[in-house]
Amino acid sequence: MQEEATTKVEYTADTVAVVRINGFLNVHSRPEVEQCFKGILAENKYNVLISLKDLDFISSAGVALFIPIAKKVREAGGDLRFSCIPVKVWKIFEMLGFTKIFKTYDSDEEGIKSFS
Repeated sequence: MQEEATTKVEYTADTVAVVRINGFLNVHSRPEVEQCFKGILAENKYNVLISLKDLDFISSAGVALFIPIAKKVREAGGDLRFSCIPVKVWKIFEMLGFTKIFKTYDSDEEGIKSFS
């Protein structure tokens, strides 16, 4: 049985929501991750950093999750950014053009500072 994605949200003093996604982000785990983002938006947090350091797999359903979230936070004056992207996920992001529409950082610290 495949491992599902888990999420953990932390807030920095700069009001950046750091979302750590672990495991497998696919059609089965997407609803849990969507709920996480709905909670962040309900708290009016619009600067979101997604840390993918421990993401083992992402499917097309997982990748597609980020587009509407980015649209919502950008309409509210915030942004959606990524950090710690594993090589196998980076290749998918490059192929889909995500590296041109999303800012990416090697570390969580760099990503958090980018919102200042």
